[in-house]
Amino acid sequence: MLLTAGLIAPVERIFPRAGNLILGFLATSGIGVAMGSLIALLVSEQTLLIGFMEYGYRQAIVISIVLEVAATLLLGAFLVGLIRSARKRRPAATTVPVSTNGASPGAPAPRPGGPPRLALIEPRRAQSRAPY
Repeated sequence: MLLTAGLIAPVERIFPRAGNLILGFLATSGIGVAMGSLIALLVSEQTLLIGFMEYGYRQAIVISIVLEVAATLLLGAFLVGLIRSARKRRPAATTVPVSTNGASPGAPAPRPGGPPRLALIEPRRAQSRAPY
């Protein structure tokens, strides 16, 4: 019930930063519960499990197996989609535009009819201290 409620709830709106992480955890937990139930059912077919043993495949057992496999596959597909959408939202490395006319990207465009203005940067001179 808690896993279902967590997967249905608008977790991404309630927790904007950790929404995908919470949904991923809930989906992974759901896969674990479904696989654990399926494994326990298949083990109970062969051996005594907690004082309980199944004989033959009745209709309820077949339905249970089909639903556990479907839950595992659907939650797995949800998890794959969640991972892909998280990768698409992640910003790519920032690139700096390159100028072909020698100006920096934020500098004003060169003047028409004349050379671009150049700003001379004088090197800093080491300040000497007079000895006292």
